[in-house]
Amino acid sequence: MALSDSKRVHLNRLARMRRVKTESLKELYKAGEVVRAYAQKKIREGAISGPRHVPAPPGDFPNADTHELDLGIDVRINPSRLSASVVSTARYSAFLEFGTSKMAARPFMRPSLLANKNRVVLGQVQAVQRTIRTYKGNPGRSLANYQDFDVDSAE
Repeated sequence: MALSDSKRVHLNRLARMRRVKTESLKELYKAGEVVRAYAQKKIREGAISGPRHVPAPPGDFPNADTHELDLGIDVRINPSRLSASVVSTARYSAFLEFGTSKMAARPFMRPSLLANKNRVVLGQVQAVQRTIRTYKGNPGRSLANYQDFDVDSAE
């Protein structure tokens, strides 16, 4: 039996989470997932697909129609830069986010990040606290070796 697209996407997300080793990057990934889920939820709220579809008013989150926009939002991590990005792969994402000369903006990414910015900051604070506790509890380790330290093996 073949996996559905949504199951495959979910399994890929879980696999990415398992590959992340540093506490900070884990928290960035989790925060990115919160932002992604928030944007998807707001896009789907009250949306009607098909011939009865009504575009959202300017300034509001866009309304889902084909679900290309909400299903195309993903979190990508960059371990070498210790960063995570929430991206939209729908070809018309930028037009909705920023508007055009003929259409007012219906932003969805920036408001989603702003609504969840405290989650991002709190996650980083907690990651630093866990890292400090890990090193305080094991005097043989130093922060100089942090790159070689596998957080999963210390838990």
